[in-house]
Amino acid sequence: MIRLLAGSEPPDRGVIRRYGRVSFPLGFGGTFHGALSGRENVTFIARIYGARIRAVIDYVETFSELGDYFEMPVNTYSAGMRARLAFATCLAIDFDVYLIDEVTEIGDQHFRRKCAEAFRERLLRSDIILVTHNAHTIRQYCNKGAVLANGALTLYGDIGTALGRYHRLIQEHAR
Repeated sequence: MIRLLAGSEPPDRGVIRRYGRVSFPLGFGGTFHGALSGRENVTFIARIYGARIRAVIDYVETFSELGDYFEMPVNTYSAGMRARLAFATCLAIDFDVYLIDEVTEIGDQHFRRKCAEAFRERLLRSDIILVTHNAHTIRQYCNKGAVLANGALTLYGDIGTALGRYHRLIQEHAR
């Protein structure tokens, strides 16, 4: 669903309309080119989105806390380092909607706290579409929900109702 909303995958049928600036999918493994350095990837992404390159690089370099690795090829990064780079790059660019796929709990406690604080600040002026199975994360960031089951997406006006439906589907599937 996230790849469809981002436009990185076409729908089998129908049309997806985006009426705002939508982020690249945070958590999607295809965001970065492995042979390029963190800096080169960030520069490329900033150009694609028409962002101020220097400001984006400075933000990502500081926020990601990658140190010298920022100048190294991304294929030398650990999964956690890639997640730090992706999270920082996504936050460095202002979007109307952030697409997030299971990536809110990265790094050590200090970095997770830093991410949560930066993320909450973004939510004051942007929306998110968060795909996760973690009910705590959903309750922390979302006030509405949707459940995708059997090819149908059902929207719910409150997160409790959406989580209830999700848990019933899981129980039915387990039988």
